[in-house]
Formats: sequence, C-alpha cells, structure tokens
Amino acid sequence: MQSLINKYDFFLFDQWGVLHDGDKLYKFTNNTLKKIKNKKLFLISNTSQTISEFKSQTLKKINLKFVYFKNIITAGEALYKTVKKNKKNIISKIISKKKAFIISNGNEKNLIKKLKIKEVNYNSSKFILSLSLKPNENTIKIMKNLKILAQRNIPMICTNPDMYTFFKGNRYFQIGHVANSYEKLGGKVHYIGKPYKDIFSSLINKLIKKKTLIIGDNLKTDILGGKNFGIKTALALNGFKKLNQIKTNKLAIKHILKNKIIPNYIIKDISIS
Repeated sequence: MQSLINKYDFFLFDQWGVLHDGDKLYKFTNNTLKKIKNKKLFLISNTSQTISEFKSQTLKKINLKFVYFKNIITAGEALYKTVKKNKKNIISKIISKKKAFIISNGNEKNLIKKLKIKEVNYNSSKFILSLSLKPNENTIKIMKNLKILAQRNIPMICTNPDMYTFFKGNRYFQIGHVANSYEKLGGKVHYIGKPYKDIFSSLINKLIKKKTLIIGDNLKTDILGGKNFGIKTALALNGFKKLNQIKTNKLAIKHILKNKIIPNYIIKDISIS
C-alpha cells in the first residue's frame, strides 16, 4: 500500500472488504485515511442508499471518518443523478413510469422518495426496482413474482450488481443475484453501479486517469469497473478471500490468475506503517 501511495494521487476506495468487514471497521482504516489525507480520496459503493442514507445508516455506525473523503458516490445516488441529468436515457424513461414492484430491505426510503416512485404490487407494476435484500431473505416468493413479470417483459433496474453481502460474519445473497436470476428467466435488467461506467463518471469525471487507482475486493465489480473506466486497479486480498470464502493466500492467488479479470496490483489490505 505504501508504494501505491507514492505512485498515485487519486484513490477510489470500495467499502466492504477494504475499509470494514460488514460489522466493524478494520483497525487500520482510519489511521491509513488520516496518513494519506493529502491525497484526493473518494469512496465508491454499490449500496442502493443515497449518500445521506449511506452516511447515517452505515458509515456513522462503524465510525468511519468520512471527512477524509473528497467525495462519496453510491449506486443509489448515481441512479438519481442519471435520472436528473438526462430525461431521455432508457433508465429515466423507465423511472418516469413511476409504478414499481420494489425489492428492498427498507434502507432506501429516501431514494424512492427522491425519484417519486410509487410502490405497487407485481400485478400493477410498470417496472421492477431491485435495491437490496434482507440477510437470509427467502427469495422463492420473489422469484415466483419475477417469473410472471419476465413473461410480461417488465424491465428491471438493479442498483447493486453485487452477488453477495455479509451480516454478522455470514455470507448471504445480495440483490445482484436476484437480477442475475431475472436475466436467466429472460427478463431485461438495467444496472447501475460498479462495474458500469456511470457511477465512475459521476464521481471522478475531472480526474487524471493515469494518476487514479481504485482499491476493491471484488474482481467482477471493483476491478472490472476500474478497467472499464480506464484506471489502475488494486485488489485487497484479505477482503477477496472472505468474499469468495477462500482460506489461504495461495489458493486466492491461483483463483485470481485463472480469472480473465486480473488487477494491476494485489495488496494484503490498505494498512500502512
């Protein structure tokens, strides 16, 4: 991490697996952020919450010193900015239909309010808004409804492409898994968040890409997203191991090298001396 600090000026940090473990902040996180606060630091998350929800419901609870970040962007906020910026794009046109079958754990009320979306049952819905799942939520009923909606060609907007989430040390399916299953049913899904470019451009459109690095734990979102946007990437190995339930560094490296998505750097974590 120290060598990367000397090489780059702009740092994009994923949250889970890099800054915290889902329940508590890593001991080194605030110390590292404080030591490199002279750099331009950004927080980029696939959470469907707005920035205000993200700060109050997530970051404050784990005592993350978000004052060190020049800017924060979430997938939920990126969705709102996309709709507000351009009324003619496909996602804005879908949102304009207003009546949505919403899949949520209840933590994105501000986003739904800002978008002026009316929650309806699946029979009356014009589109599906997939935001989040409760830990260990039974998705059988959800998928039964989605099967009917797929047959009706109802589009889905998914603001979090992540396949998994963690709660109290256990791994559960996240809303990206539901969206992936909907595609397998033949449904059309429009994604917001990493690895898609919109979330990056809404955060760092003025940065010098050659001096920018994203640090994440997920090859398919953080690392692929960085590569798609044209910036360098670093994988936090400890977070990657937990996400993929891999026990040793050797097995983790072997898994990474077999993948088509390979980071520019691999680091243990973001701790510095």
